[in-house]
Amino acid sequence: MKKKIIISLSILLGVIATALTLCFTVFTVKTVDIDFRTSTSLEWSTEELIETAEIQNGQCVLFLSKKGYVANLEKKNPYLEVINIETVFPSKLVIHCAERRELFAIQNESEIIYCDKDFKILRRSYGTFDSSKDNPILLKNLTIKGEYEIGDFLDIEEKGMKRFLSSMVENSKTYPQTLGFCKEIILEKVYNTLSNQKEVNMTMRTFSDREIKILNIDLYLTRKLNYVFQGLPELYDLLVTNGEYTVEEVNRCSLVVGNQITAVGNNIVQTDELYIHIYLDGEVIESVKKNKN
Repeated sequence: MKKKIIISLSILLGVIATALTLCFTVFTVKTVDIDFRTSTSLEWSTEELIETAEIQNGQCVLFLSKKGYVANLEKKNPYLEVINIETVFPSKLVIHCAERRELFAIQNESEIIYCDKDFKILRRSYGTFDSSKDNPILLKNLTIKGEYEIGDFLDIEEKGMKRFLSSMVENSKTYPQTLGFCKEIILEKVYNTLSNQKEVNMTMRTFSDREIKILNIDLYLTRKLNYVFQGLPELYDLLVTNGEYTVEEVNRCSLVVGNQITAVGNNIVQTDELYIHIYLDGEVIESVKKNKN
């Protein structure tokens, strides 16, 4: 019996020794590659990126904690988005990444903070900001919490804004088209006395000088934007074709998109049915109810 135990322990120790040998010889980091999944407008140095990741050759790839490498890369390279770090056995790491693009310019007193879709700070400057179709959207009244520096992700109260670009993309608006459509966004925190809830409203001002107001951006933002893009061409069909208003008056119209409200028991709730109000000079001239698709 003792002999069998000794043999079993010897085999087990041999397996462990072999595994440890493989971990620190064969399965160690020998090569690190950078793979950009998007086109880039900046010049990137592969060597510098690998250096900022602080990945040490010779580490066992089986037990790497990659979160630290991602944090190093993101912090030291503000315009870099790390998608993931792939392990290619036996000894290679591939850093899959993308180039972040400026989406918002936040005027914070005399400072301008340039952020991407995730509200990562890409750069900062001082002065005033003039929005054009080729530069970021001016974002006003954003609530920023805590201290921040370049490379940080802003801690913001208006969480729904983090879905803004993805909601535009789902409505077939690319990043350049989004910049070319929206000149500035003004946020407004309100208390809805009907539903007894705090909400964030968003007013978009387009480069054609039209105001589009989305009520409660935390609820069905993608669908609300979809109804906006449906409603814009319908303005002319509803108003001009019917002969009630001139083209000049239609061009002055603004849109408001919100949720229908209904009573459920003793509570007032917002439903998934939406409406579009068309305003001219502060008065509602048309209402269009949109059922859930």
